[in-house]
Amino acid sequence: MNAGLKRWRYRAEDSAGAVVDGVIDAADRASAGEALRARHFIPLTLKESSRRSLPTLKSGSSSGRLTIAELARVTARLRDLLRAGIPAAPALRLAADQAAAAREREFLRALRSDIESGRTLTAALARSRFETPRLVRALVEAGEALGDLARQFDRLAAHYDEALKLRREMAAQLAYPAALLALVVATLFFLSFFVLPQFEQIFESALAPPPPETRFVIAAGAVVREYWAFAPAILLVLFAVGRLAARRYPGAWEEMRLSAPVAGRLLKVAEFGAYFRTLATLIGGGAPLARSLPLARDAMSIGILRAEVDSAESSVRVGERLSASLSLKTRCPRDLISYIEIGEETGALAAMTGEAAARAETLLRTAVQKILSLLAPMTTALMGLVTAGVIAAVMTGVLSLNETIQ
Repeated sequence: MNAGLKRWRYRAEDSAGAVVDGVIDAADRASAGEALRARHFIPLTLKESSRRSLPTLKSGSSSGRLTIAELARVTARLRDLLRAGIPAAPALRLAADQAAAAREREFLRALRSDIESGRTLTAALARSRFETPRLVRALVEAGEALGDLARQFDRLAAHYDEALKLRREMAAQLAYPAALLALVVATLFFLSFFVLPQFEQIFESALAPPPPETRFVIAAGAVVREYWAFAPAILLVLFAVGRLAARRYPGAWEEMRLSAPVAGRLLKVAEFGAYFRTLATLIGGGAPLARSLPLARDAMSIGILRAEVDSAESSVRVGERLSASLSLKTRCPRDLISYIEIGEETGALAAMTGEAAARAETLLRTAVQKILSLLAPMTTALMGLVTAGVIAAVMTGVLSLNETIQ
């Protein structure tokens, strides 16, 4: 490899619609993308190849993938400005001036600079140091071709607003059980550091040994006081081992997650919900189905499910219906596929795919609410049992000590 060039790993779609993987040498991401397009490839993912096994920490890095929150704010600002009839370059300048986050300002100003130099917004997104989802690039490309960027940014803003709303709802629902779990841990620490040591001194000075349950509780408190500082390191090691195993055996790890009794179905619902939400946004924005399917597949994070959907899409390219292909070749829940069947029968595929995504999000919210409605009282009961058990064990020891004295 020549000096100054970097190696990039890519996943791209060739002229026949097949997905191929490989590596290419280029000076930067933009050059690598242009080289792939010169080969008549459509880049799907493009990442710099590195020999390092562990990622380095970069403080204040301005590159990388834009978060959902950042995408929601950027697309909403541009939607409002473009709706008002402001051209793309001035709209980007105004949106950058309105942005409070430095990453968003840098991203928007770089896009404006590229547009003012004669590039299209699609080309500017491809050259950007900030990685944007393929959904954004596809709809922007369709908007420029149709001359209606405002409508496409309206769809993008609605898409990322829904995704952000769902994520915030899940985080809010998890807050209460997390607080209860923290309270359980705090209670254990309080008993171990402040309550049990006082009784431990009393029992050590007594002539008779305490009952077994009292000795067990006191010993457990001593272990907590002695080794609590190692708990973060142990958790970190377990996390690192889990990550390493997931990378070393990704298929087995994903299969285990998908086969879990309750979490497995929720994971499938979430994955196909993201797939259908992206597909509905693309089809509604005017992208053809054959082009939308691989773009929507990129919204899925489970490799096994992506491979299944890829196989189903291959059948669609030779004339089969999407609903039949998904039913035969994927683990998509049947109640979601029924919406796709209705859309194909009525000719309203975009609308019914959106309904399928909404149904998936409703199922996910309902399931999480049910789980958390059970988790909260169970955590409260656990805290009560632990506290009552420690107190009962200590009081048993005190009573036995009184009997010995008498």
